Amino acid sequence: MKYIWIDIGTHFAQEYNSIFGSNIKFLIKISKNIFDNYLFNKRIPKIDDIFDLIKNRIELKKKKDKFYFVFVEANPRIFFFKKKYQEADIAFNIAITDNFKYSKFPKKKTKLYILGNDFFSQGNSIYSKTKRSNFDKNKFIWTKGISANNFFLSLKKRLDRNFNKYKIILRLNCEGAEDTIVYETHKIFKNNLSILSGSFQDVKNIKGRKAYKTFQKFLKEKKIKTYLFTSKVDSWNKIFKKINRTVK
Repeated sequence: MKYIWIDIGTHFAQEYNSIFGSNIKFLIKISKNIFDNYLFNKRIPKIDDIFDLIKNRIELKKKKDKFYFVFVEANPRIFFFKKKYQEADIAFNIAITDNFKYSKFPKKKTKLYILGNDFFSQGNSIYSKTKRSNFDKNKFIWTKGISANNFFLSLKKRLDRNFNKYKIILRLNCEGAEDTIVYETHKIFKNNLSILSGSFQDVKNIKGRKAYKTFQKFLKEKKIKTYLFTSKVDSWNKIFKKINRTVK
């Protein structure tokens, strides 16, 4: 069994690094999190939770050869200058978009809008409609866009050629495209979608409450549980444990 880690909106690969990156940087980040929580009167992690986090991370690092890593990043300024993308089994500098109206055009040039004049922001998005105050629709860079349907159909063909059995571990932070990506992943991979993690609030923030409610209804109907997984330490414990229990 191979576990296909598909990371869409990889950015600086913070979530990948939280498990497979430097041990020293991991411990520094844990220590900083404890100190910051103490300083700002937030909940300090229990000792048992910290031990569980470290234990699950150690076990997952030992299982690294069971994973096949797929990194997807829309921003060419990040993709071509971050060495971390070389650690992926396959990496794409593309934006995965809502499905295009005409299927004969599976790819097209797409605007990646820059948030707050920061070309490396995690908030950069392919959507021009947003409620964010520091957004300027005239500030963008060009990237390649491919519809979610075409991307996952092509990826499935590749995976089917390479592996007899596999499960999908999907991590998302793609500023509003999360719902479309989940719909297509479920349609194409069906029960092979094993874990869905990331951050999903941008569906509501960018596409609106109606789209978000539709997305939540879909998850409930298909019995798909989501796990928060971001660069923040507080999101790591549950998802580390879930991945570790899933990967045999």
